[in-house]
Amino acid sequence: MTEFEERFGKTPVFLVKFADEEWKLEELAKGILYLSTVKYFQDLEKEGMGDNYDCKEVLTETDIQMYTDNTKKHLVYAGKGEATITDIEDCKRHIFCTTCIEFKDLNITKESENYFKVSLFYTDEQKKKMKENFGEYALIIKFKKFIDRIETVFNRENIIGAMGKANYVDYSKNRIDRITSFLENTPDKFFWKRLKYKYQNEFRIAVLNRTSNDAIKIDIGDISEFTELLPVDELCEFSTGMV
Repeated sequence: MTEFEERFGKTPVFLVKFADEEWKLEELAKGILYLSTVKYFQDLEKEGMGDNYDCKEVLTETDIQMYTDNTKKHLVYAGKGEATITDIEDCKRHIFCTTCIEFKDLNITKESENYFKVSLFYTDEQKKKMKENFGEYALIIKFKKFIDRIETVFNRENIIGAMGKANYVDYSKNRIDRITSFLENTPDKFFWKRLKYKYQNEFRIAVLNRTSNDAIKIDIGDISEFTELLPVDELCEFSTGMV
């Protein structure tokens, strides 16, 4: 492991936001953060994207039995099956999704004692999948400066948020940590995703104290000085120096 790998570890270096239209990313570069509802991402899977299990607790091989509310009289045993628990209020909360680029995803093209130059590495197959699932354009965002800006604005506007990389797990197994996050209502429940979406390598920001049926916009101020907009086909041509 190189000194640079030890220094950055698994901390993201860049975030990439994709869109099918260039103007959407130009708006983000101007500082307009567009956050969709959890319900939006649940429904989006019907169109081949999103995740219907987003922010849902799904239990497999579960004994399902029904009782009356007052007398606790046993009514019916429905057998073993899949049970899904959904909090309606969570469906109205908002999430901003990006792809996470870690140091291991970069090519070092030039290196000296205090400086190195890196470029992104994507195979043709990866670029094809990005275009099909996310759009023709990408906005590359320097991670630390972006997160610093988010934290400053959220603190100023009294926005309670949670952020981090998605946790990709096998939903055919009932994990105690996943179940606990729902039972104890912790922010971790917004970051579980099915293994089939691991290729997205997602980093997300969730807003916890604002609910609505529609998307929201938060103005975080112009971020164009630490972003770069380009077509997905040119992702591998992006390079930058780092100290």
